[in-house]
Amino acid sequence: MERDAFGVSLDYLISEGVDIECIATDRHKGIRAELKKPAYHRINHQFDLFHVSKSIKKKLGLKAKKRCNKDLSPWINCLSNHLWWSSRTCGGDDVLLQEKWMSVTEHVGNNHRFRNNQMFKRCAHDPISGRDQTDIKWLKLGTTPHRALHEVVHEKSLLKDMSHLTGFKHTGELEVFHNMLLKYAPKRQHFSYLGMRARLQLAALDHNSNVFREQATTKKGDPRWTAAFSKRKKDWIARKVIQAKQYGFRQDLMKLVLKRAASCEWSLGLWPARPEGCRN
Repeated sequence: MERDAFGVSLDYLISEGVDIECIATDRHKGIRAELKKPAYHRINHQFDLFHVSKSIKKKLGLKAKKRCNKDLSPWINCLSNHLWWSSRTCGGDDVLLQEKWMSVTEHVGNNHRFRNNQMFKRCAHDPISGRDQTDIKWLKLGTTPHRALHEVVHEKSLLKDMSHLTGFKHTGELEVFHNMLLKYAPKRQHFSYLGMRARLQLAALDHNSNVFREQATTKKGDPRWTAAFSKRKKDWIARKVIQAKQYGFRQDLMKLVLKRAASCEWSLGLWPARPEGCRN
């Protein structure tokens, strides 16, 4: 069903003249197969980094639960960050991305030069100070936790998918929109087709009117921050305080409604037609 809906939506956009250069999705096998069709050969299919990173953290977390792999736990978030950094700095080169990603198995053992690599020969970070050398819980190469980490990093399916991570694509903004959409269309409440369509349109207007808000500042002009607990990282993080939302689009809509009502332009033809098979 998901694959069919994706194909229908994609065909509709193409028929409307939308030039689609790139699509970012999760690693759904059906979607992957759909985009391999000749009709979509020009579309660059990228994987959502968030979902890939989440999958890696889950696998590492399961391995770290074993007593013999407890030293692996402090490195889980580091590996997730490393994947994001590798994708962002690879410049679209899948070979460089793969070398950067796999270099982490050496980095965790305090080895920062990679003679066998073609492009990425050494870590990009500054030299580690003597104090940090002592404080960091390095993994000894060849030990049980290091082998567990190596197994996840060098997983064949993951390395094969690296070519779909070169564009540094993620659906963070889309996730924000879906979360905000619940304000207009709660999942537990049923709406008619026309009602649901109107609510989706209102949500889109709300999102697009506030998507480029900048960080709020104090009276002195300093950027504002707040402390927030991240469920994903399971730790406290510093988060930007964004400027307050603007709802000017509501006034614009009301003006258009009053203008149309005053000019007697109402017509049933203005309502969008229900798609075939819609019962309400």
